[in-house]
Amino acid sequence: MNLILYLAFNFCIYGYLGWALENLFSYFVNGKMQEEGFLNSPFKPMYAFAMTMLIYFNKRIDNDFILLLLCLVIPTAVEFITGIIMRYYFNKDYWNYSKIKLNFKGIICLDFSLYWVLLSFFVLKTIQPFIIDNAYRIFASALIVIVPLQIFIILIDFIMTIRKFNLHKKAI
Repeated sequence: MNLILYLAFNFCIYGYLGWALENLFSYFVNGKMQEEGFLNSPFKPMYAFAMTMLIYFNKRIDNDFILLLLCLVIPTAVEFITGIIMRYYFNKDYWNYSKIKLNFKGIICLDFSLYWVLLSFFVLKTIQPFIIDNAYRIFASALIVIVPLQIFIILIDFIMTIRKFNLHKKAI
């Protein structure tokens, strides 16, 4: 198995699944889908990065306690770093936990960090082995073309988003 292709495949899958999860959450909590995201495409980089790192470590660690700790630390760290970048570079707050107890700067909070533990561990132990690994094996030969194309599309979206924010900064 080509590790880079496998991780890139998971990066793509979990970025799209993260978008779906956030929109389902928004729909059930707020009665509507999210109106705005960082990228134009239905892709959430935070989920992509966090799950890809967890998948990488999951393949190398045979200790569920350590894996649970990583399921706490990695998504929370990714959420914090992303929140800081969004707030200070792009002047955007896509989420705000300031009304939730035990938050830090409104960017991370204990409640959601614990949700990430449960969700991440569940995905690693159930969804990843059965759906993702099987899909990877079934479509492996096609993924050599599909995954780089998806990464290219995500990069173009990211570049266009950065340009949009830079143009907005110049206008101000």
